[in-house]
Amino acid sequence: MRRACLALLCLPLLGSPPARAGAVAEAIAKDRRVVEVRLPVNQTPFDLAVAADGQRVWVTQVWSHTLSEVRDNKVVRSAHVGQGPTGLGLSADGRLLFVALGVDGALAVVDTESFTVLRKVPVCGFPIGVEVASHGRFVAVTCQQQSSVALVSTSTWEVALVPVGAMPYFSALSPDGARLYTSSTGANVLTVTQIELDREPLGAKGFHAAKLADVEVGAYPVGVCVSADGARVYVANYNGASVSVVGARSLAVEQTLSVGAQPYWVAVHPKDGALLVTNFGATAIDVIGPGDRRTQVEVGQGLVMLRPTRDGRRLFTTSWNSGQLAIVE
Repeated sequence: MRRACLALLCLPLLGSPPARAGAVAEAIAKDRRVVEVRLPVNQTPFDLAVAADGQRVWVTQVWSHTLSEVRDNKVVRSAHVGQGPTGLGLSADGRLLFVALGVDGALAVVDTESFTVLRKVPVCGFPIGVEVASHGRFVAVTCQQQSSVALVSTSTWEVALVPVGAMPYFSALSPDGARLYTSSTGANVLTVTQIELDREPLGAKGFHAAKLADVEVGAYPVGVCVSADGARVYVANYNGASVSVVGARSLAVEQTLSVGAQPYWVAVHPKDGALLVTNFGATAIDVIGPGDRRTQVEVGQGLVMLRPTRDGRRLFTTSWNSGQLAIVE
């Protein structure tokens, strides 16, 4: 049963990636150093969370059912947090980690200092993506098996389910937390949902969600992120070797960017706004922008998630194939 559930996570990761995808960059970035940190159990590292000062990084490891903390490029501690940890989010004050537990169907709340699970909140069938609202009032958890997103109140821990497209993968929130953008791999759409909240204490009935649109994007959309000003939404199309750029006002695809093979995750550089794309089927991170500039940073095969530090000086990415955390400095 455990592997049957986690197979949903592995669907876009089946097969062996090619040794090298066709280059799409105009230049290859050569001024970056890559440090590889081997995790204590070489079992499919997945998501990451980075402390505000960039000194601590937390990594979920799906098959070993553990959460690891990395400092100074070394693993300093690991803990069993539940069955099949996948998505990971960090509270704004850095005190709490929110871990999606795919097999348990729950969200684990972990204290970053004691490294213990404070509570487990039942959410839905196979939770995978985790997104913490900037105001901290709720956590959005994408539910693959229920075609929904669970909105979890951080004051009452009550849950409201919001319907989205078939087989949703990840969600991203607008900077004010009022818009929810969810990739649906089973429908090839980005579902856009408007969210309004009642006053505290926020219970399950205090979430008011209304679907605004299902925007058709590329084939098998996975990673989603929002620009700092909230004007654009970027969607990685795993089977389309592309990133769809969706306008927050137009709710339509305004541009399609060609990237490497099997793009998985997208992130926006916090300083210059460049788009960062991990490619599972290639060996490099695509860096698009600012302006017309396109470069690549060679890291390795099977790249999944990517998180930059707040100052943008370091990038952290996980390799599903090698079982390592790569740090680009």
